[in-house]
Amino acid sequence: MPNKKSLTWGSYAYYVLSAALLLGTFYILVGCTTASAAGKRSKKAPDMRLSAGPNELIVAAYNVLNLFDTQYDAGKEDYTFLPSGTEIPGTGKKKEDFCGTMTGYYKQQCLETNWTEAHFQLKLKQIKRAVEAIGDLPDLLGIEEIENETAARELAAVLGYGTNYYITDSPDNRGIDVALLYRGDKLELIGEPYEIRLVGENFPPSFTEKPTRNILRMQFKPKTNPDTVLSVYVNHWPSQSATAKTLKRMLTAEALRKDIDAETKRIGKEKHYVIALGDFNTLLREVPNAFNNVIQDPKWENSMVDAQDLAIEADQRFMRRMPPGTYFYYGDRTWNKLDRLLFSNNFNDNQGIELLPKTFRIVAPDFLMAKEPFSVDDPEAFLNGSVFSKIPAGYNFLSLEEGEAGYSDHLPVAVKVKLSGR
Repeated sequence: MPNKKSLTWGSYAYYVLSAALLLGTFYILVGCTTASAAGKRSKKAPDMRLSAGPNELIVAAYNVLNLFDTQYDAGKEDYTFLPSGTEIPGTGKKKEDFCGTMTGYYKQQCLETNWTEAHFQLKLKQIKRAVEAIGDLPDLLGIEEIENETAARELAAVLGYGTNYYITDSPDNRGIDVALLYRGDKLELIGEPYEIRLVGENFPPSFTEKPTRNILRMQFKPKTNPDTVLSVYVNHWPSQSATAKTLKRMLTAEALRKDIDAETKRIGKEKHYVIALGDFNTLLREVPNAFNNVIQDPKWENSMVDAQDLAIEADQRFMRRMPPGTYFYYGDRTWNKLDRLLFSNNFNDNQGIELLPKTFRIVAPDFLMAKEPFSVDDPEAFLNGSVFSKIPAGYNFLSLEEGEAGYSDHLPVAVKVKLSGR
């Protein structure tokens, strides 16, 4: 064996690798001799699906990624999600003419996508499978990136909600909205749904130039807690694109906070329980931060708590069974916590309706996940060719095959709430 000082990096790496292989072989051999005993000692992996008792609610949110029907919506730029050759009323032009006004990836996607009724029905079927992975049908299910009444009606029917749903009518240019689907066996809808519109004199011109989604508020009385009011807000805040600065999310958060304050004052804090859920498009590192400085501001008397944060405090080890976030950003290969379930602080005071943090789930069964190959510019990089992580299996809008169509670039989130049972 040559003197260690004379080793080149290449030869030194060779000996290190050889030693590692020998050690690995040892562990494999040892593992083979103890596999039977270990198998007997191992515990069955817990079922991550949620089931709700008669005095419990399942609350969930899911960004379903572009659930569009096949019809043109006047005034909306939904050209990508139309059948090829569709004539656009009142223009004398076809879908492809409008696709041609786009650039880069969006132009290519628009021209290649032939969004037929069969594609739409498959998309609904894939969403149903993802929602079923939550467990029992959620009592409250917030949906983001859904186009219109037709899409909401079809989705509610497929999932089993019947007519118990409401969808907003936002000024978003692409035509995507938010919806709330709910079960009526434990909750009674009270009043009319209300949409917080993020336009007007209280908002800068950027909200008019590139409108965002309305925030939906719906209110319920739990049938076991008839003296309380449950306000549910469905959110899809301005995106992380360059034109949507942190300021837009801060102002959106302020609008939500203002409405929560007004409703809490009207109803009474002791009777008012608030849930804010959806895709908040806010990164933890943002400064100022719409959560730290607005929604979860400790100085705010109606400050909200995050179900995922409480779940980590309650059982950090169990939380490691789930992905660290709900959305994986390819650009810098990071997980982001965009989708949240937020609750007013009285859910956590043991006085009435109670949040059950240990039931929090980032819903990530294997079929919702895809493998991401690791690669960098250097073709000789050590990790090139290896699998980086399991990430959300985004949707292939060209496919008509269940096995290759995928689901969404976001993962669903869910948690249980306990009613008093009076």
